Amino acid sequence: MHGVVGDEHVIFVNEALPTPQVRVVRRADGHSLGTLPGSFSLPLYARLRNDVSRLDGSSGEIIVLDSAPLPRIGIDPGHLKVYRYNYSVRHGFSAQATDSYELPVNTNPPTLPPNGFIFPPAFTLLPDNKVVVSDLFALWVGDLSTQSWNLALVSPDFAPSPYCSTVTVDGQQQPGFNMQVRDEHYDRVNLPYQLRFALGPVLPPLKGVAYVGLTDEVVFNRLGTPGGIFRIPRTLLIDSTVPPFVKPYTSMVAPEIGLTDLSGDVLWDHYHPSSEWLYWQRTASAPGQNVCAGAHPYSEKNSPIYRVNVLTGEIQWLTESYVFFDFPTVLGVLAPIGGRLNPLTLIVSSNVAEERMPETDAFVTAPHLIAPTFVPVTRVLAH
Repeated sequence: MHGVVGDEHVIFVNEALPTPQVRVVRRADGHSLGTLPGSFSLPLYARLRNDVSRLDGSSGEIIVLDSAPLPRIGIDPGHLKVYRYNYSVRHGFSAQATDSYELPVNTNPPTLPPNGFIFPPAFTLLPDNKVVVSDLFALWVGDLSTQSWNLALVSPDFAPSPYCSTVTVDGQQQPGFNMQVRDEHYDRVNLPYQLRFALGPVLPPLKGVAYVGLTDEVVFNRLGTPGGIFRIPRTLLIDSTVPPFVKPYTSMVAPEIGLTDLSGDVLWDHYHPSSEWLYWQRTASAPGQNVCAGAHPYSEKNSPIYRVNVLTGEIQWLTESYVFFDFPTVLGVLAPIGGRLNPLTLIVSSNVAEERMPETDAFVTAPHLIAPTFVPVTRVLAH
C-alpha cells in the first residue's frame, strides 16, 4: 500500500505491489467499490482535486503518480494520471481517465544537473494548474495546461547520506536501522532494514513535498541524515528566470537526527485553509538510533507523527505506535465529515511495510507480510 486519500464518501488506496492498482472503497464501511480503470506500473502517490461532497454522494478528480516499475526506474518515464470520478449512494461509483502527463526521463550523467526525472516519489498541487514533483535530488515544476516541465530547485545539499546506525544481520554489523513492529500475535518484534538502493547502503535525499496555502510556499523534507524540513516561496520556486541551483530555501524544522531524518512525507491540511500546522511522520522505529551523535531524545519513538506551526516554529509530538504503524512512508488527508465546520484534521498513514519486502529491503529474500494491513487515521485539532 503506497498512498491513501479520500473525500467524505470514498477512499482511494494505491497498491504498488504485487498487483499495481488503485482500489476504491466506501468510507462508511470499507465496502469495495472496484478499482480505477486502466493499468498501472507503480502507483506511488495520489491527491484529490476539486472534490465536492454532498449528503447523497461526491465527485472530483484524483491524480495518481504512476512511476516506472522497479526494474525500469530511470529508464521508462513515469506519469501523472488524472481521473474524474463520481459516487452516489443510489448509483454507485464510476471513474474515467481524462489526462495522462508523461514525466521526462533524465539522460544526463551524474556530473551534470538532471534534464529529467530519476525516481519521483511525491507531488503537490499548486494554484493555476501547476504541480511540484519531488525527485531524488531536485524539485520540478510542471504546468499541466501546457504540459511543460522545468527543473525548479537543485542543490549539492541534496546528496545521498550514510546511515548513522547499524543493525546486526547474521552476526555482522551492517548499515541500517531497526523497525519495531508487531508480529501476527501483536507482540513487538525488531526487523532490520536497509534500503535496496542502486547506490549501495546509503539513504536517498529528497522525499515528500507539500504546498502550504496559508503562507503560499512549498515545503519539502530530506529523508537522509540529518534530515530537515525546508521551505521556499511558491513564486520563487516557479520563477523560471532564476537558475534552480541559486534559489534560496530556508529551514522550517532544522536538520536533527531522530526528529526530521527518515521521514517519509510532509502534509498540510488543505481542507482547513487557515490551519497553521504542517505534519510529518518518521518512518523509523529504531532502537539504537540514540547512539547516533546528537540524536534527538525522541529518536526511540515508534514511527511518531509530529507537527510544526508554520508561523511560529512550535513543534508538537502527536502520537506513536508499533502496532498501527508499519513503515509509514506516505501521508494523506481525508476530507472532514461536514466540511470546514469540522474542527479535526484527519491524517491517514500508508503502511508500506518496506522492511518486509525483498524489493525494498536488502536484508529480505522473500516477502513476509502480516495481515491485516491497517489504515490508521490520526485525528487532531486543525487549529
